[in-house]
Amino acid sequence: MIFTNFPKFTKPRVPRVELPAVVTPAKAGNLLVHFQHDEDGKFGLNVVNQDRERWSCFGDGTLYDEKSRENKKLVRGVVQESVNQVWQTFQGEPDGRVDDVLRKIPTVDKTRPNNYPLFT
Repeated sequence: MIFTNFPKFTKPRVPRVELPAVVTPAKAGNLLVHFQHDEDGKFGLNVVNQDRERWSCFGDGTLYDEKSRENKKLVRGVVQESVNQVWQTFQGEPDGRVDDVLRKIPTVDKTRPNNYPLFT
């Protein structure tokens, strides 16, 4: 799944830094983070981007699965847009804006049901 720590977007769903810092031993906190990551990856999350596109996104290793068809299509589109912008800049004709790509980054869609996070 693609999630971001950019201040412009919501905080990450999996507290990768915070949980190990408050659980003793820290290794146990890291295991708990791993469990939440795996649960979200298996069951997926309903997400939305700033263009109001909504879809379900699944975890590591599922990009080529049927359930990830929409996610794969959106990922290909945004990666292609990013490559096009790099190429245009290389050619001396910058045309795109970074915001055009950043608008496609998904965040958890709070208007649709999702699994409750194990830790908040």
